[in-house]
This record gives sequence, C-alpha cells and structure tokens, in this order.
Amino acid sequence: MGFWTGVIIGVIILAGIVIVWRIRVSGRRRGRAFTAAGDHYVEHADAWGEPEVVRVIDRVEDGLDHIRGQDRDFDPERFKDFVAEAFGRFQDAWHARDLTAVKTIMTEELFELVDEDVRRMLADGVTNRLEAEEGEVDLVEAWQEDGQDFITTKLTAQMIEYTMNVTTRQVVDGDPDHPVKFEEHWTFTRPSGPGPWILGAIRRGE
Repeated sequence: MGFWTGVIIGVIILAGIVIVWRIRVSGRRRGRAFTAAGDHYVEHADAWGEPEVVRVIDRVEDGLDHIRGQDRDFDPERFKDFVAEAFGRFQDAWHARDLTAVKTIMTEELFELVDEDVRRMLADGVTNRLEAEEGEVDLVEAWQEDGQDFITTKLTAQMIEYTMNVTTRQVVDGDPDHPVKFEEHWTFTRPSGPGPWILGAIRRGE
C-alpha cells in the first residue's frame, strides 16, 4: 500500500470516528464545556448558546478586577452561591421537562435551545435524570466585552445520570446505580455594572 493511499484511508477512518462520536452525543442531554485558554481566541462547538469564538482573559482575577471596577459590591463567593442555586433550579425544571420557572434567568437564545431538547424528550416520552452529590463551583473565566460582563463557572460533582421512559419507568440510557464524574461550564452575563446575572451558555466538560 502506497504512502498516499494510507493517508487517505486514515482520514476516512478518522472522519468515521468523528461522525459516530457526534451521533452518540446528539442523543443525550446537551450539557456543554469551555476550555480555558490564554489571551487569545478559542473555538468551541456543539454548545447551548455559546458563540463559535470567545475571547477570554488570561487570568480570572484580571477579569474580576474589571468587573469590580464598575460594581465594587461584587463578591465572588456570593456569586458562587447564586450559581449553585441556579443550578438546582435548572435541574428541577429539566427533570420536570418544563423550563417556565427558569426562563427569567436565561437569555432568550439559550432558553430556545434548551427548550428544543425538552420538547424532544416530551415527544420521545423520556426524561433525563441527574442526581448530584455535593459539588463545587469554581470561577474559571471572567471578562468584559462590548459593555457586557461575562463569568464562566465550572461545576463539578459526582452524579448519577440516566434517561428513563416515563411510561414503563425503564432505563434506556445511563446507569441509575453508579455515579460518574460530572463537569459543566456555565457562562453568565449582564450589562457591565451592578445588576442581575443571567445564564447565557452551558457546555459539558471534557
């Protein structure tokens, strides 16, 4: 087999692996993930509400300092508590397959994307369950851009995740007995300065 024949076959195999991976991911809840980077542009794909390119600041504290410059009462610890509460509310709404209770803490674009998955669960007659043990919230990115504040948080926990048929109660995906590592990155935004934060993007961790 010639060199170029081997290269072509390798590319075809890799493309097949990527296609299979994307098909497997598309059938599950679309939680989403950020990759922290230095002071440059990084690309993300397959996200709830995350634009294709995001500019991130090299150090979290640099971004938080900019945010405090226009909101001196901003407290990172209180913000973490807010994120933990928002996560609980979101999971309750996700389990109920009704996002009405969390619509006001999400951007319109994100709400529409997540609600599309909720409607798909309703049509398929399934519910996706996530049962977390005590987890952690960390601030991993913070920046200002075009008059907006942005903070990305990393949520980690040991979590049981499974999908169940609501009629038969049969588990159709996942494992209800064994927890796995859970990691998601949630990005919140608001107009720069004091004011309420809303959830703008969710990505599942690597």
